[in-house]
Amino acid sequence: MNLKLFILLGSVGLSSLFASGTIVIPPPPKPKIPLDLAKIAKGKLLFYQKSATGMSCSACHNKGEVKPFRRRKLAKKLKRISKNIKKCSFADGRMGKEFHNSINKKDIVAIQQFLAKKYRLEDYLR
Repeated sequence: MNLKLFILLGSVGLSSLFASGTIVIPPPPKPKIPLDLAKIAKGKLLFYQKSATGMSCSACHNKGEVKPFRRRKLAKKLKRISKNIKKCSFADGRMGKEFHNSINKKDIVAIQQFLAKKYRLEDYLR
Protein backbone atom coordinates (compact mmCIF):
# COMPACT_ATOMS: atom_id res chain seq x y z
CA MET A 1 0.00 0.00 0.00
CA ASN A 2 2.74 2.44 0.92
CA LEU A 3 4.67 1.70 -2.30
CA LYS A 4 1.62 2.41 -4.48
CA LEU A 5 0.97 5.65 -2.61
CA PHE A 6 4.63 6.67 -2.96
CA ILE A 7 4.60 5.99 -6.72
CA LEU A 8 1.33 7.86 -7.17
CA LEU A 9 2.50 10.91 -5.23
CA GLY A 10 5.89 10.84 -6.95
CA SER A 11 4.40 10.76 -10.43
CA VAL A 12 1.92 13.54 -9.56
CA GLY A 13 4.73 15.62 -8.06
CA LEU A 14 7.07 15.15 -11.01
CA SER A 15 4.36 15.85 -13.56
CA SER A 16 3.48 19.08 -11.76
CA LEU A 17 7.14 20.13 -11.80
CA PHE A 18 7.46 19.45 -15.53
CA ALA A 19 4.13 21.15 -16.26
CA SER A 20 5.05 24.26 -14.31
CA GLY A 21 8.22 24.73 -16.35
CA THR A 22 10.57 24.75 -13.39
CA ILE A 23 12.62 21.91 -14.82
CA VAL A 24 14.00 22.52 -18.28
CA ILE A 25 15.32 19.51 -20.11
CA PRO A 26 18.25 20.51 -22.32
CA PRO A 27 18.19 19.43 -25.96
CA PRO A 28 20.34 16.46 -26.86
CA PRO A 29 23.89 17.46 -27.84
CA LYS A 30 24.68 17.70 -31.53
CA PRO A 31 27.03 15.00 -32.71
CA LYS A 32 30.54 16.27 -33.36
CA ILE A 33 32.18 15.77 -36.70
CA PRO A 34 35.25 13.65 -36.02
CA LEU A 35 38.47 15.25 -37.19
CA ASP A 36 40.63 13.01 -39.33
CA LEU A 37 44.32 13.19 -38.39
CA ALA A 38 45.39 12.50 -41.98
CA LYS A 39 43.26 15.39 -43.24
CA ILE A 40 44.63 17.68 -40.53
CA ALA A 41 48.20 16.80 -41.54
CA LYS A 42 47.40 17.38 -45.22
CA GLY A 43 45.70 20.69 -44.38
CA LYS A 44 48.73 21.81 -42.40
CA LEU A 45 50.98 20.91 -45.32
CA LEU A 46 48.78 22.88 -47.74
CA PHE A 47 48.55 25.86 -45.38
CA TYR A 48 52.33 26.16 -45.02
CA GLN A 49 53.28 24.98 -48.54
CA LYS A 50 54.71 27.64 -50.84
CA SER A 51 53.12 27.98 -54.26
CA ALA A 52 54.84 28.79 -57.55
CA THR A 53 54.72 32.50 -56.66
CA GLY A 54 56.71 31.83 -53.47
CA MET A 55 53.75 32.63 -51.20
CA SER A 56 51.91 30.39 -48.78
CA CYS A 57 48.64 30.82 -46.91
CA SER A 58 50.60 31.20 -43.69
CA ALA A 59 52.55 34.13 -45.14
CA CYS A 60 49.41 36.29 -44.92
CA HIS A 61 47.21 34.54 -42.37
CA ASN A 62 49.47 33.77 -39.39
CA LYS A 63 49.61 35.92 -36.28
CA GLY A 64 51.49 39.14 -36.86
CA GLU A 65 51.09 39.03 -40.65
CA VAL A 66 49.08 41.14 -43.12
CA LYS A 67 45.66 39.48 -42.74
CA PRO A 68 45.78 37.22 -39.68
CA PHE A 69 42.82 35.00 -38.89
CA ARG A 70 40.67 36.14 -36.00
CA ARG A 71 38.95 33.27 -34.23
CA ARG A 72 35.50 34.88 -34.15
CA LYS A 73 35.52 35.87 -37.82
CA LEU A 74 36.94 32.52 -38.87
CA ALA A 75 34.17 30.73 -36.97
CA LYS A 76 31.58 32.50 -39.14
CA LYS A 77 33.38 31.65 -42.39
CA LEU A 78 34.62 28.14 -41.63
CA LYS A 79 31.79 26.21 -43.32
CA ARG A 80 31.98 28.32 -46.49
CA ILE A 81 35.75 28.74 -46.58
CA SER A 82 36.16 27.29 -50.08
CA LYS A 83 34.86 30.52 -51.61
CA ASN A 84 37.36 32.53 -49.58
CA ILE A 85 40.26 30.23 -50.51
CA LYS A 86 39.49 30.57 -54.22
CA LYS A 87 39.12 34.36 -53.91
CA CYS A 88 42.37 34.63 -51.95
CA SER A 89 44.27 32.57 -54.52
CA PHE A 90 43.29 34.94 -57.35
CA ALA A 91 44.17 38.18 -55.51
CA ASP A 92 47.28 40.01 -56.67
CA GLY A 93 50.50 39.04 -54.95
CA ARG A 94 49.02 35.92 -53.43
CA MET A 95 49.03 32.20 -54.24
CA GLY A 96 48.50 32.36 -58.01
CA LYS A 97 46.51 30.50 -60.65
CA GLU A 98 48.56 27.31 -60.29
CA PHE A 99 47.43 26.94 -56.69
CA HIS A 100 43.84 27.75 -57.66
CA ASN A 101 43.83 25.13 -60.41
CA SER A 102 45.58 22.45 -58.34
CA ILE A 103 43.34 22.63 -55.26
CA ASN A 104 40.29 20.37 -55.13
CA LYS A 105 37.40 19.74 -52.74
CA LYS A 106 39.35 17.23 -50.63
CA ASP A 107 42.15 19.76 -50.16
CA ILE A 108 39.67 22.40 -49.02
CA VAL A 109 38.17 19.98 -46.49
CA ALA A 110 41.69 19.25 -45.23
CA ILE A 111 42.44 22.97 -44.81
CA GLN A 112 39.06 23.40 -43.10
CA GLN A 113 39.80 20.65 -40.59
CA PHE A 114 43.33 21.96 -39.95
CA LEU A 115 42.03 25.46 -39.22
CA ALA A 116 39.26 24.05 -37.00
CA LYS A 117 41.87 22.14 -35.00
CA LYS A 118 44.33 25.04 -34.85
CA TYR A 119 41.76 27.60 -33.70
CA ARG A 120 39.63 25.15 -31.65
CA LEU A 121 36.56 25.56 -33.86
CA GLU A 122 35.49 21.92 -34.14
CA ASP A 123 31.91 22.79 -33.15
CA TYR A 124 31.56 25.10 -36.16
CA LEU A 125 32.10 22.30 -38.69
CA ARG A 126 28.59 20.90 -38.20
